[in-house]
Formats: sequence, C-alpha cells, structure tokens
Amino acid sequence: TALMAVGSQQAASVQSSNISIRINSGTMTAQERARLEMEHQARVRRAECELAMHDLDKVIELDPQFVYAYYNRAFISAKLNNLDAALEDLNQAIKIYPNFAEAYLLQGDVYNFQSNSVGAVANYNKAIQLKPNQKPI
Repeated sequence: TALMAVGSQQAASVQSSNISIRINSGTMTAQERARLEMEHQARVRRAECELAMHDLDKVIELDPQFVYAYYNRAFISAKLNNLDAALEDLNQAIKIYPNFAEAYLLQGDVYNFQSNSVGAVANYNKAIQLKPNQKPI
C-alpha cells in the first residue's frame, strides 16, 4: 500500500489490491466510490471475499460515513457465516443512515440464520415500514 500526498487539497492516492482511491479531505468522489463498488462486486462474484473485505476495510478507513461499505462488508461476513461481524456492520450502517431499508432486511436475514425469529421479524417489519411498496425479490 502506497500513500502519496498530492497538491494543496491534501488529496492522496492509495494503492490497494490494484485499486486506486483518491481522497479529498478524507472522502471519495462518487465516481471513485462507484469504481470501487464495481470492483468489489466483481470480487464477490469471483469468490474473492478476503480481497473484497480488504477493499471495504480501506474504504471505511478512508470514509467512515460511507454506509454502503458497511452494508457490503456485512453481506460478505454473512456469506462467510461470520454473523456477529455482519450484525456489527449492519448496526453501524443503520446508525449512519437510519432509513436504510436494505440494511434492516439483511439484518433480518442474519437474525433468521441465528434462529432469532423475534429479531428477524422486527427487522423485516422495519424494512417494510421504510419501503412499503417494495416488490419482493
């Protein structure tokens, strides 16, 4: 990982797992987030969960308010059956964005995997409350 300061904007370039992320005062541009998200999704599809997790850890380090990084890391943690870590990230995502219906839905799934039907139903109901017209997947 190489970190190099660039110009008077206090921007930096981080090289991690062949991904470059430009940071301006600790945040990424929408284009950079989209590029990293696409790379992350490709890695998940290729079952490169460890690399995807590394990328998401770096995103969270650089932009701790980027809610989708927590959500995606929770998804991978759940996929790897690390349910406690998934719940931690989902709680953080919900703390950042309390109306994040998809986070409640995934949290319901995680609780369901843990055989916690009360927690699962509560989260499913919250997701429905937030997006009542959402069509089932």
